[in-house]
Amino acid sequence: MSRPLTIAEHRKLLHEALSAVLATDALSPPVSMMYTPDAHRAALYAESTVVRGAPGEGKTFWARAP
Repeated sequence: MSRPLTIAEHRKLLHEALSAVLATDALSPPVSMMYTPDAHRAALYAESTVVRGAPGEGKTFWARAP
């Protein structure tokens, strides 16, 4: 039977999980993974200051693209 985690253990697990996610999210996407569907066209214009879209539609991906 497992014991309940302490607050310190919860914090450590959350910190480790979030650190890994943030490190992965900061990577630049490789050029071979780039595909430009028509729906993403507004994000590709350098003049665009705001790109509307739902979560997970690629806004951050294109903001970080080289």
